[in-house]
Amino acid sequence: MLIRNKAAFSRGLLLMGSFIIVFIIFFLEVFPGSQPGQKTNGLVFADHLFNTLAKGSSNFFDNTAQDRNSVNFRIQPIKGRAIDVLVPFKENQGEMKVLAAQLVKAAGLEVTESGNGLQVKGDLHTLLLSIIKDSASTFENNSATVAERYGMPADKGLFIMRTWWNLGNNMIKPLQKQHMVQEANAVSAALTRAIEPSFNFYGIEALRVADNIPLVAGFLIFYVVYTMWYGFAIFELFEGIGLTMKKSVKKEV
Repeated sequence: MLIRNKAAFSRGLLLMGSFIIVFIIFFLEVFPGSQPGQKTNGLVFADHLFNTLAKGSSNFFDNTAQDRNSVNFRIQPIKGRAIDVLVPFKENQGEMKVLAAQLVKAAGLEVTESGNGLQVKGDLHTLLLSIIKDSASTFENNSATVAERYGMPADKGLFIMRTWWNLGNNMIKPLQKQHMVQEANAVSAALTRAIEPSFNFYGIEALRVADNIPLVAGFLIFYVVYTMWYGFAIFELFEGIGLTMKKSVKKEV
């Protein structure tokens, strides 16, 4: 290989070599793990960090009812409104349908079996408050408390949350067909702002970005610098072997 610019080529080798060394270190188990005394690699550490920050940013339970981001605020418009709706279930969801009926009754609504579905009648706001209460406990990584409320084994907590989600999700279209748009929107808010974050982030500690600004800023700066690091290494190596980009000269006709 013909080296046309030794200085540029040497800089490129230095940058690429140091880039590879940092890359190898990043995949060694030298970073603190999620448990005390545990070690993990940089990829897992970063993934866990941003999951905890994402969970902290998805907490819609602690806000007051006046906060527009609060799930309680989103369900306020349907307070005191009654529903009478047939909620369908798939044929393979028999166990979930039985549990859904139990959950609805515990929330104080009337429920009767109708074919493959459940006829739910009563105050929708009261039902959503039960969903939010169970979701808040799950969000705090305490699904056993949810199971205890319904007299079920501790390991059934997450199954209860899946049942709540299916009940609410299957309820939206029937409500829309009855032109109960606000009610359907309230159910959707309970799904996306209560059940989903509590279930998806279960087992993860919640951290606030505001409390971890130095660490977050450090990771973002490292990401930008490390990307440029690789780019300049390639640039210098190509410069060293004479591969450059120049503005083309316009030919006169």
